[in-house]
Amino acid sequence: MQTREFATDPQTVAEAIVEMCRDNDLMPMGSLTKGGLTCIGTNVKKGTIASLVFSSKPGAKLEDTETLVRIRSTPRGKYGSLGDQIKKPKHYSMLFDQVGQYLFMNAISWEPPTQQ
Repeated sequence: MQTREFATDPQTVAEAIVEMCRDNDLMPMGSLTKGGLTCIGTNVKKGTIASLVFSSKPGAKLEDTETLVRIRSTPRGKYGSLGDQIKKPKHYSMLFDQVGQYLFMNAISWEPPTQQ
């Protein structure tokens, strides 16, 4: 489990996480500021991601201007059950980088005047 801070509001971070999960065939559920946002893996093969849990600090509000995010990642174990939590820092760095890339993509306005 690791924690990072993003310099944007929780709603924007949650939207980036939801998009990232959907693009990786994970089903998002919950709320980042109310108990955590969980992305459940739909692939039952051993070693694939079974669960990603994104949570923010207690008391986080949608109008906050910075968002602390903690990720807990769990792979599939034998027979579709949950395996042990992943503890490799490199794995979490990759996940945080993906969230950052989605935040960057969301920050780019694709309005017609921008395309001209």
